[in-house]
Amino acid sequence: MPSSFKGLHGKIVYMIEVKMSRSWRLPSIEQNEIKFVSRSVPRLDQMVSTQFGSVNKEMGMFSKGEVQMSASANRKVCSPGDTLSIVANVKNMSSKTMRAKFSLQQKTVYRASGSTNSGDISLCKLLGDTIAPNSEVNVTCQLEIPADVIYSLQNCDIVSVDYYVKVYLDISFSFDPEVVFPLIIIPSSLAKLQPVEAMGPNPAGPFWGASNSDFPPPAPAGLGAYAYPPPVPTQPANISSGYNNPWPQPATQYGFSIPTFPSSSVQHPAPTAPPQFQQEAEPPSYMDLFPPSQDTQGWGGTNQKS
Repeated sequence: MPSSFKGLHGKIVYMIEVKMSRSWRLPSIEQNEIKFVSRSVPRLDQMVSTQFGSVNKEMGMFSKGEVQMSASANRKVCSPGDTLSIVANVKNMSSKTMRAKFSLQQKTVYRASGSTNSGDISLCKLLGDTIAPNSEVNVTCQLEIPADVIYSLQNCDIVSVDYYVKVYLDISFSFDPEVVFPLIIIPSSLAKLQPVEAMGPNPAGPFWGASNSDFPPPAPAGLGAYAYPPPVPTQPANISSGYNNPWPQPATQYGFSIPTFPSSSVQHPAPTAPPQFQQEAEPPSYMDLFPPSQDTQGWGGTNQKS
């Protein structure tokens, strides 16, 4: 949601309304306006990034020569009350005297029913030293952001508020060459946050540190929930006998120990195949395998009476 805003041609207002309804009576309604500040801000890693720009201008009929200006601003994101440092290098290779100027501009755009209404005002302006003809100077400016300035508004479809710093050369009877630096003004409470806190959950990569996600962080390495156990130490390979399990087993909570099994490194004799019959020998007969019993009164005999 966009932040609260009030301008010449529109406003964004947030209200809290409390309504009490009672039978046989008129409802009571209480409203209170609140000042809402959106947390939708750009990447704060751009706050300390320096901006650069340059411009060249050929002088007209009243003067001959060329003017070159290169400027830099030490940041892109500021808060009310901050100081923006601007440095301009001017090479005046003409016969004219000129002066460097610095201005903080606010541009407000209103959109409704296909039409657009915009306004551009200067919030503060600073003047540099006079630059003589055929000279080169460095002009430094410390531009302080006004404390009562409203915040940048870039997440609304009908109203937008943008800021920019204009560095230009004031040359008489000529068009002024200028360099423009976009500027974003946010609350100081958001500017003090770390980049991962202002960007929201799931930052890109581990560079941003702790996450702002609603899910719990992954468990640390080691024994415990959601973690893999450490690898088992390698057993010695030159053990000649025994179960090859010299490592002590941990005690269990049930009162008996866990049985151990022989390691795969122990060599066991391979089973031998049954002897093969020679081709010359005949297979044994039934009588050789099951000889008759010595008892004549078997299952197959008769019981004769004397």
